[in-house]
Amino acid sequence: MKNSIYIIFITLSIIACKSNQNKSQKNIFWVDSSTKDCVGVGPKQCLQIKRTENGSWENFYDSIAGFSYETGYLYTLELEIDSVPKEDLAADQSMYSYRLLNVKSKTPDPKFRLNDIWVATHLNNTEINRSEKLPQIELSVKKMQLMGTDGCNKIRAKINTLTAEQISFGNVMGTKMLCPNSEAASQFNSALLLVTSYKFEQLKLHLYNKENEEIIRLLKID
Repeated sequence: MKNSIYIIFITLSIIACKSNQNKSQKNIFWVDSSTKDCVGVGPKQCLQIKRTENGSWENFYDSIAGFSYETGYLYTLELEIDSVPKEDLAADQSMYSYRLLNVKSKTPDPKFRLNDIWVATHLNNTEINRSEKLPQIELSVKKMQLMGTDGCNKIRAKINTLTAEQISFGNVMGTKMLCPNSEAASQFNSALLLVTSYKFEQLKLHLYNKENEEIIRLLKID
């Protein structure tokens, strides 16, 4: 009799344990406006998520059932998260499954207004001589890079910092052609290294240094 009661107790404990393991949870995820290269089973694009509003962005390797992602938007999602029983897991499957319950917010990311082709019209608050070839750059938020021409040579630089108000660039790499306006090109490249913030004004993009002085003004041309 005692043995029977013990077996029943153990069985109920196992059932309760499995029930708790399979219990769904609700959680909030914050999703960034662009994906990043990552490697799961193979190379792929990963959503960037935060599990708390003030947390750090991290790669999300799984999928979210019912969620249609669109680049350029910031999302706040309410999700249902289920544990997948170990016996049901495939070799490369996550131990959790995710299902969309509600899109709490979807807002355009202002940073994506930078994604365009811009021509420089002013340098250090002085209009650039229009008789010379003007610097022209293309910014990519997704690739976090700048590429284009300084008015003389082709240039490329990483975007090191990017928020809704701040931006900074890494070292400018370029070709080595000799041009009549090489001094202006050099000044443009030097100014890029001093940029710390930006503002939009209709079709204009203003770049500022740490003293909040405008050092480059550009006009959208695409």
